[in-house]
Amino acid sequence: MKFSFTILFFFLFSDNILSSDHVTLNQIKSTINLDQDIPDLKQGREFKKTLSSLISVSWKNRQLRDGIQSLSRHYGISIILDRRVNPNQLLNLNIKDTSLINVLKKTGETCRASLSILPGAIYIGPENVSSSLRSLIFVKQVQIEESKNAAFSTRKISIQWNDLNQPRKIFENVAREFQITISNLDPIPHDLWTSGSLSGVSFSEIASIILIQYDLTYKWNQKNNITLVPVFYPVSISKSYKITRKQLKKIVPVFQQDSNFPKIDIQNRIVSFKGFIEQHEKFDNRLIGKKLKNPVNDNKPISLDRRQFTLKLKAGSAIILINLLRKNGIPIEYDEDAFESASIDLNEKIEVDLKKASINELLDSFCKPLNIEYKIRDNIIYLVPIRG
Repeated sequence: MKFSFTILFFFLFSDNILSSDHVTLNQIKSTINLDQDIPDLKQGREFKKTLSSLISVSWKNRQLRDGIQSLSRHYGISIILDRRVNPNQLLNLNIKDTSLINVLKKTGETCRASLSILPGAIYIGPENVSSSLRSLIFVKQVQIEESKNAAFSTRKISIQWNDLNQPRKIFENVAREFQITISNLDPIPHDLWTSGSLSGVSFSEIASIILIQYDLTYKWNQKNNITLVPVFYPVSISKSYKITRKQLKKIVPVFQQDSNFPKIDIQNRIVSFKGFIEQHEKFDNRLIGKKLKNPVNDNKPISLDRRQFTLKLKAGSAIILINLLRKNGIPIEYDEDAFESASIDLNEKIEVDLKKASINELLDSFCKPLNIEYKIRDNIIYLVPIRG
């Protein structure tokens, strides 16, 4: 059977990352390669879209390391497992049709760990550490940008290390790549790490990811020299916002009533609070009118009625289309015996040509010719034969 098709999926979501978290001007990309090639890892919108993909996992007595590495390879994303989380522990998970990010969150919970969602990577580690990681990166990036001697403030590198690589050696390579000298390496003990990789990261990102696993950070000395020092939790950021009377009346009370949000100080329409960078992003986005529908942080996957599909399928079949949709995170269920009893052949040739179609238009295009009806419940598509 010969066929050709092109399929594109468009997801609607809002960005929820402060521009100061990533620098794009005059980037100089380079690579540190420890023993093997750097994989092609997703970043930016592709990274966020991948985290929203619907997946299913069934792990029975599977090592955490194997499960994490499998997800990382299959979906092309960076997942960093903190050294304090036992990579050899066995997991038993059976999760069906949920977003990749929620699978990772559930994995973390099972291991008594939590996630930090970075611009291009997922970090899994102790809760007090993961909650502070992005704030620490933000603080260190600001310090670099404010330094008159830091010519590498906009530089990005990629790095991969293998199982049993030493973190001290990894950090030495990173510092050398950025032409930074280190006054003291003794605080990083001899250790052997599980493999990992990062793509397009700044010095503040890679240094913080490595050092925080030993409860360390760094302080700047003269020129491009650093000293390793302890990090104190929680790492929080103080910031003030000038707001309007309407914002004071409509927005601020929402955060004041949130028991999980920091205490807000108000003086002459200047709002101040000390919190994690994620909390500042949430507050700032509300001020500028964003509705915070970022799928990375949602507990539910993107609704099917918010997706658009461009599809051209010639001399294909319904089963090819169904499998392709499943592969791209669209859950479809049907009873094979019921279709056989109704003499419906999903291998029958069909042709579909759609541009920016809704999910209903997509389903109608191949269900109606085959005498199939569909129902959508809880973001899952159910196909059943039409009874004569």
